[in-house]
Amino acid sequence: MEFDFLSADAGFDDSVKLCECGCGKPTNRAQYDDFKRGLKKGDVQRFLRGHWRTTTGRDVDGLKRCNTCGEKKPATTEFFYTKHRKRVGVNPWNNLNSKCIECERTRYRDLTPERRAVVIATRKRYFRTNQKTISAKGSAMRLALKREMADAYGGACTCCGETEVEFLTIEHINGDAVQHRKSLNTTAGGYVIYQDLKKRGWPKDGYTVLCYNCNCASSGDRICPHKRPKPSSNVQGDLS
Repeated sequence: MEFDFLSADAGFDDSVKLCECGCGKPTNRAQYDDFKRGLKKGDVQRFLRGHWRTTTGRDVDGLKRCNTCGEKKPATTEFFYTKHRKRVGVNPWNNLNSKCIECERTRYRDLTPERRAVVIATRKRYFRTNQKTISAKGSAMRLALKREMADAYGGACTCCGETEVEFLTIEHINGDAVQHRKSLNTTAGGYVIYQDLKKRGWPKDGYTVLCYNCNCASSGDRICPHKRPKPSSNVQGDLS
């Protein structure tokens, strides 16, 4: 017969608390003082052992609950930072931080000046120690986003047909690149522009892909040499 944890015959008093994961089972009492979780010996715990993980993992609908604000957000790097030490062979959402990006930023803003100085010094020391690794990861991430951008707009220069992704860049057909950068509060292009286009679903209206040569040659309302009319043979003979 299935045991009914909610019945009065179960032998639990009113102070028993059900696990907050939703399993319906009563939690245990703390066997020692746990100041980190704010518990004293004998206090009723919020979760059974290991059940708290079900509240921080991804749900069936692809959401992940933030440990701080408790809100469920998409389990992607747009809402959660990636852990520094990734585990191999696990679901990608397991390598996301337990706090959402907004809560991480709020926590940093609320730091005292002394604590903030310690955090900044720690980050600088970590960067100096792992500068090559961080630079390599950043380059790989930017190249992956650039390759995604190129594939979204045809994968080749629309002028000369160049397909090498390192040579390709985004082209604002309407000449509104400056306005686009100002709307993002940045003076740089490239990665920031690609991030914005990705968030918008890679819009096709007003954007295309060119190689850097064609992009520079056609700037300022100029015509790329690939599209200029070639001189006739008679003109070449006269010049010779």
